[in-house]
Amino acid sequence: MPKKRKLKRRANGALSITQLKGNRSKPFAIRETVEMSYSQKQKYIAYFETREEAEDFIKLYTLMKKKKINATQANSLDQDLTEQVMQSITPDMLTFKEIFYILFEEKYKFQNNKASVKSWFNKLTDIHNKNINTINLYDLQSIFDNIKEAGLGTGTLSHVKGVTMDIFKYAVKHQYISRDDDYTEFIDISLKGYDKKEDNTDKRKSFTVDEVRNIMKHNTLESKYALLYIFTGCRPNELLEIDTSKIYIDVDCNDDGVKRKISYMITGSKTEAGRDRIVPIHDTIKPIIIDLLEKHPNYLIIKQCDNIVNKYHRDLFEPLMKELNYNKVPYACRHTFVSLAKLYNMDPFARKRIVGHKSNDLTDDVYTDIFINKLYTEINKIKL
Repeated sequence: MPKKRKLKRRANGALSITQLKGNRSKPFAIRETVEMSYSQKQKYIAYFETREEAEDFIKLYTLMKKKKINATQANSLDQDLTEQVMQSITPDMLTFKEIFYILFEEKYKFQNNKASVKSWFNKLTDIHNKNINTINLYDLQSIFDNIKEAGLGTGTLSHVKGVTMDIFKYAVKHQYISRDDDYTEFIDISLKGYDKKEDNTDKRKSFTVDEVRNIMKHNTLESKYALLYIFTGCRPNELLEIDTSKIYIDVDCNDDGVKRKISYMITGSKTEAGRDRIVPIHDTIKPIIIDLLEKHPNYLIIKQCDNIVNKYHRDLFEPLMKELNYNKVPYACRHTFVSLAKLYNMDPFARKRIVGHKSNDLTDDVYTDIFINKLYTEINKIKL
């Protein structure tokens, strides 16, 4: 009796193609052999419309797995197929977004400008969900070219590039990619050939007094939000991320010897002079703030989300500007406050304390106590 033939075990990691039954859009499946403790198992890793596509996948997979071709060379052949192969080779690979949030917990959240870091990261949404090892220079440069087209300046471009470099350095350090796959140093952030920067500077210029009055007359929710910024001088994120428990309405105060009922908030970010500063609430916007707190006591303008500054700009500020035919960005409101403060002869020390600027005077910056009454009376010098 002939000996029973012993079947040869398929090598661990070997791929095969099988055609699945039924009416499927992608019936040709790639199966990979996985070595278990006492047996072998096959798992499905990719699906295709035709057998030819499945065979191309196996060829590219084999070349990349044996390191006979790198990601850049593979991308030049077929970018979509390369991305599928790389995700199959490294199924536990982190995405661009996942690495950012690891860095946020390890590094960024301890920085004074953490809100700004999030806003720079949110300009990279096109690659948020891509595996870090599938992102190439073309992906990166396209994003930065779009930022230039939007009219943002070299400052923003530099910050966004800095965040991108941090993420790729993390990926290299933890061996998700090799040094050769870190293309961030080649990202071009020069504005040569782009004439948008000057336009963007104009968008930050102050509203005129007549324009502010028009916003006040407009009397919509969007215009009320704009007035909050114009009459506080806050940076965009400082009102969007404010802890509403730090907003105080009609508090008794006599720190200058005169008893008054005043309203103020504690907010601020970015610099030592700007953090946790007292911002008095101007009488013009006090009813707006009271109404907003009654409607949603846990947030002032927009419920917290990853993209909160961009969401405010896109959904609330920009529609108002289009309706009024003003070419401005939210930061123009902060500039307007400073302009109005100077126009109505607000005390320079009070003005700088309210917006979170240093006075460049050691005595003022270190030794002068803040009188809340003084800030309140000074801000209400602005009469429109």
